[in-house]
Amino acid sequence: MQWLLILAVLGGAAFFGVTYFQNKFNALKSKADESKRKVLNTVQARIEIIKRLDGQLDRGENIGRNAVSSALRLAEKAATATSLEELGLLIEDKNKHLERAAMQLRNPNLTQNAGRLNPILDEVSDNTRKLQLARREYNDYARDYNRLRETGASS
Repeated sequence: MQWLLILAVLGGAAFFGVTYFQNKFNALKSKADESKRKVLNTVQARIEIIKRLDGQLDRGENIGRNAVSSALRLAEKAATATSLEELGLLIEDKNKHLERAAMQLRNPNLTQNAGRLNPILDEVSDNTRKLQLARREYNDYARDYNRLRETGASS
């Protein structure tokens, strides 16, 4: 009789452990997938912001236009990246172009009407912060998910 009770308790503990592990695994996978979607949505938002910025540049504002055009090409390429590693590299390159463009376009000596561009440049900065946060969040969830998957596979 005692053996049956011990077996029942061990079986219940094993079932609880497996269920707990599976639930945690699924929750992390779900969070990683959602944060990946956030990264991609933020990249899409960035494309729209850059397009608006590009549309606001005068013909004479060639200094910022080249950097904005390069950033737009990289953003569009990032939106179709085949891997998140490739996406990360493209985002870093794009950010460099945008930082250069923003610095040039905010300079009243280089741009005829820098004031009209400031709201869009502020949106670019805000989008950059959101993108960094989304990427960090994705990396954290993906790391935790992979660790859990490895420990689950080894046990």
